[in-house]
Amino acid sequence: MARLWPRIAVVLAIGLAGGCWPTWHFAGSPGVTAMAVAAGAALLGLGAGLIILARKTQEPGPKLAMTFLLTAPIRMTVTLAAAIAAWLAGYWPVLPLMIWTVVFYLLLLAAEANWLTSLLKSQAARSE
Repeated sequence: MARLWPRIAVVLAIGLAGGCWPTWHFAGSPGVTAMAVAAGAALLGLGAGLIILARKTQEPGPKLAMTFLLTAPIRMTVTLAAAIAAWLAGYWPVLPLMIWTVVFYLLLLAAEANWLTSLLKSQAARSE
């Protein structure tokens, strides 16, 4: 689990840095704030999935992989609920909020899948 957090930090930093200028250009400073809120919503979804996955990291490979797949609806629901709550708050423009929520969700999902793949490889190497 400790190897996941640096990956998440790098993905968030690259996403926020890379998206800042185009978002500011098209939506102004409220759009940039919406982008940061979207990153937070995606991070909440990741956290919800990790709470469940953290309990299973000692399981054998197939069970761990299946748990990762089964947490996907939970991850999506929490991310979407956080984004809708932010939208209903009415402080941020909707389009940047929703676009960046999807982008950050996919980026964090890729980082988590990469971490899980390396964890499964190390489990397989230990069992041989």
